[in-house]
Amino acid sequence: FRVEFINQTGVPYLKLSWFGPSFGKRTLSISGKKGVKDLSTVNAAIEKHGKGLLGEEAFTRHQTVAKEIDAVRKREIQGKFAVAVSETGRKLPETHLFLRGSPHAEGELVQAGFPVVLSPPAVTPPERTREDTTAGLRTILADWIADKTNPLTARVMVNRIWQHHFGRGIVRSTSNFGKAGIAPTHPELLDWLAAEFMANGWHMKPLHKQIMLSQTYRQSSAAREPELAKDPNNNLFWRYNMRRLSAEEIRDSVLTMTDTLNLTMHGPTVYTVLPDEVLATSSKKNDIVSSGIWGISTEEEATRRSVYIHLKRSLQPPILTDFDFADLDDTCPVRFVTTQPGQALHLLNSDFIHAQATLFKQRIWEGAGDNDTDRIAWAFEHTTGHAPSSDEQKDAQIFLS
Repeated sequence: FRVEFINQTGVPYLKLSWFGPSFGKRTLSISGKKGVKDLSTVNAAIEKHGKGLLGEEAFTRHQTVAKEIDAVRKREIQGKFAVAVSETGRKLPETHLFLRGSPHAEGELVQAGFPVVLSPPAVTPPERTREDTTAGLRTILADWIADKTNPLTARVMVNRIWQHHFGRGIVRSTSNFGKAGIAPTHPELLDWLAAEFMANGWHMKPLHKQIMLSQTYRQSSAAREPELAKDPNNNLFWRYNMRRLSAEEIRDSVLTMTDTLNLTMHGPTVYTVLPDEVLATSSKKNDIVSSGIWGISTEEEATRRSVYIHLKRSLQPPILTDFDFADLDDTCPVRFVTTQPGQALHLLNSDFIHAQATLFKQRIWEGAGDNDTDRIAWAFEHTTGHAPSSDEQKDAQIFLS
């Protein structure tokens, strides 16, 4: 049994030969650009004729090794690659309209292009060389989307960033800039910010700085009676809208309070410890970890920032879902903000919160003074950022006793 892999003039060539006492030498040859993927043809041939060609012992060994290779491949790929749109090569395949929707009845030949209603430029695929691996259509699409003659992209991006800082966008209907959406409250400001955004090379950091250093961003959140009567919804941004912490901020704040937040950046997602009640909702009740439905991260990895948490639509950490995390079944331009009993119950009964409370108690014992007054003051300063008032100190003392 022999396998040869030959690479001549850049074309992979696979040659598989086998022979035995009861039959002459047989050869299967495969060539092409797909490389390792072509091995599936070899495996299919072995599965079909395995025992007769290799014998009982060799065939059993082949099946065992194939399963081991498959398991390693799944483990290595997990968390390192993402499914993305890809092109098939530098030569575009022909695309036809399907008559009555049947893929077996090809109709008129169609070419790549943009929706005509957007008055786009004509699409001319660039000349390709042997070194090119794609037809370049995705580059054409990206260049058109981010072209200065197409300012809608910049306006949408600027509006999203404004919404992130103020709780609502200059256009309240974040995903709808059309006539069915809500008109901008400050159209000239939106256009000016979009022009500045493009002039700065589409870099977001200067835009963040520009917004956060503005007088509008630095307004007090206090309500003033004359303005409140004229503009109760604060459409004119005459004051800063107070906002709740998001789900991710709540979790990260708790980990910061206990000094366990892992600030390591980049890398694959991490798996938090899910309660048994959440795991029980999976369609596969047994071997959730071994089947790849949910993984296990080390204790240090599991305390990374919430943005790195691995998410599945059917399996989500309760601390995120209870505090208005985005719906994973649909796009979510704006999160709903709710106040409901489940949030308080989570902070009272969650295993995660109990574990963090224990760690925080240890920090108080190690970092504060020897009496309750000093401990209360230390706890206040490390959780709220300010010293307790006399009333807060008194209430905490009563609660503690």
